[in-house]
Amino acid sequence: MNKLAKHNGSVFEFISKKGSKSIFSKGNNSGVYLDEEQIMKIKNGKYTSYSFLTHRENLPKNVVENLVVEQVNDTLRAYLIRYQYSDRYMDNLAKGVKNQRFDGTIIRTGYHTDLDALLKMEEPSSVHENLTRMTFNRVCYDINLIISYSCNSGKHFVGDDRCALSGSARAHNEYRTVTKCYNEIDYGWTPPMEQIDHIADDYLGGGGGTPPSAPAVVVNIKRERADGGATEIEDDGYIIDEIIDQITNEKIKCLHDKLRSGNNDYVKEIFSKFEGNGTEFDIVISSENKVLYEGREVNAKTSFTSGSKAIHIRISESKAVGRSALEIARTIFHEYIHADIHRKIQTGDVSNPSDFKSVYEKYKSEREEQYQHEMMGKLYVETMRDALKKFHKEQLTEDYNKFVKNYEREPSDELYEALAWQGLKEHNVDAYKELNPDKKKSIDEVLQTEAKMLTKNCN
Repeated sequence: MNKLAKHNGSVFEFISKKGSKSIFSKGNNSGVYLDEEQIMKIKNGKYTSYSFLTHRENLPKNVVENLVVEQVNDTLRAYLIRYQYSDRYMDNLAKGVKNQRFDGTIIRTGYHTDLDALLKMEEPSSVHENLTRMTFNRVCYDINLIISYSCNSGKHFVGDDRCALSGSARAHNEYRTVTKCYNEIDYGWTPPMEQIDHIADDYLGGGGGTPPSAPAVVVNIKRERADGGATEIEDDGYIIDEIIDQITNEKIKCLHDKLRSGNNDYVKEIFSKFEGNGTEFDIVISSENKVLYEGREVNAKTSFTSGSKAIHIRISESKAVGRSALEIARTIFHEYIHADIHRKIQTGDVSNPSDFKSVYEKYKSEREEQYQHEMMGKLYVETMRDALKKFHKEQLTEDYNKFVKNYEREPSDELYEALAWQGLKEHNVDAYKELNPDKKKSIDEVLQTEAKMLTKNCN
């Protein structure tokens, strides 16, 4: 753990000017003090943060609180962050289970420069309910996670010398950066406290202080940097490139999991571009109540900011309610193709499909969403058709068997091709316009008949 050195005058000057140095003393009157022995430093370029473990009277045993002071160029600001451990975590701790992965909820305050006022915030409050001037800001932040995996026996974690296994079978830690966004209410200054995240079993957390069971590992939250890059852990930290699943809707998550875990070469080829070491981009996929594009609600949206390493996919929960499971799977796969087109263009990996480059050159002058749909129409319809056919039979077996029983035959290739065209024809892409009238009529008929027989359940 990196202790904060006394010579770092800017941070101590910040604390001495904006708050009392007595906050490092157990005898202060505020009921809260900072632990100088529990400080974590993160540095990336011009961004530096210092996370202090705070001690507060009457804080529940399952809650750890940190004060985070951020230094960006010459600007200093601070916020409080709390890690609330779940009842399950605490029950296991009482049973003597010491090396658990973080399970609980993270909440944080807005940014402040008045430390005394900040440290007096004990619980989320509604003190600003009567204020009328408020705006909503889209705030993005990175969570640096150290994920601890046990050895193959499940009995030992990193540092446990009793483990006799070797190589990849031994325990190890992985370091990841997860980017998340939320809407911040701005009342002229940030709200007292708001819940921003829930982290599942796979993640071990703790912040700049000490969680109830083990030495601290860092979970640091900050606003998205101007260049959109990730924040790395200083010294020997590294980031695993991956697909970051933030889906909270049960139906959407079920279908996404089936797409990822299935033995479907068409899907795996796309997904593999974003999984494992050496991949250039991460996918951050989430579900939201409504996804809007140019003021209208859409099934999903894929976005990428130049200079960023993350491609964001947002799936609409409200749109998913009335749609069949296979249609939603098509939407998810459709958005991954958007992401792969982004990746190809950014990396110059344009050799597959063979005519990718020529199609891109033809349509690149159009606005981004349209040229990508034009490329899908020219290059990916057959891929989507074949992927949906295989996925339907292997992963949505109950729905598939119901279709066969009703029609007394297997679904036709025309059904899967019609689903592949469904989103593209709404964008009036050239490839669809070039289809003969009989083909277009057939697509519409299949969507109004066979597609209506598909069920909504993920099974």
